[in-house]
Amino acid sequence: MEGRSATARIVVAMLVISMVSLPVLADDDAGSGGDAGDSSSSATSLSATNATYYGNLSSGDEDWYSIQMPSGMGLSASLYGYNTSNDFDLYLYDSGGYSIDYSWYADPNEEVTSNGSSIGNTNVTLWVDAFTGSGNYALQIWIFPENQGPAQDDAGTGSDAGDSPSTATQLNGTNQSFDGWISDTWDGQDWYNISIPAGHGI
Repeated sequence: MEGRSATARIVVAMLVISMVSLPVLADDDAGSGGDAGDSSSSATSLSATNATYYGNLSSGDEDWYSIQMPSGMGLSASLYGYNTSNDFDLYLYDSGGYSIDYSWYADPNEEVTSNGSSIGNTNVTLWVDAFTGSGNYALQIWIFPENQGPAQDDAGTGSDAGDSPSTATQLNGTNQSFDGWISDTWDGQDWYNISIPAGHGI
């Protein structure tokens, strides 16, 4: 009888262990219904809006997110909400795969920004990496207007000259010289409209 009782106890113990060892729920990174992409080429797409997303990293795992940026807009992101014993890192890359910014040692709140880099009208990627540890995280994203260069005073107007023929800045038809500002990044063209008096040229 003792042998049978011992066998019964062993069976019960094995059943309990089996129930406890059921797999955890699948990932739902950023509400995608699964694991976020594990490389830049398979990055999970996010909208270019202010938002907070939630994800999960296992040890050695990485989550990639891509964002198509609107023209004239920049991005900042913050990675937080994970256990302080973990070492999670955050990286921001441009459309060519070059690093714009990264944050390694600020656990548990890593932050990156595009400040100083023009990323409007391009696709950028965010890489969330579990250097050590595992667990849940939060990824907050802010979209903001990019710095459009210095305050402009084209031709003494106090502002930027028109950027197309239809919005050209009107100038007097007199002998004159003036200053302006253009940039291949922020302000590629300045247009001026000049009324030339009869019998004169320019």
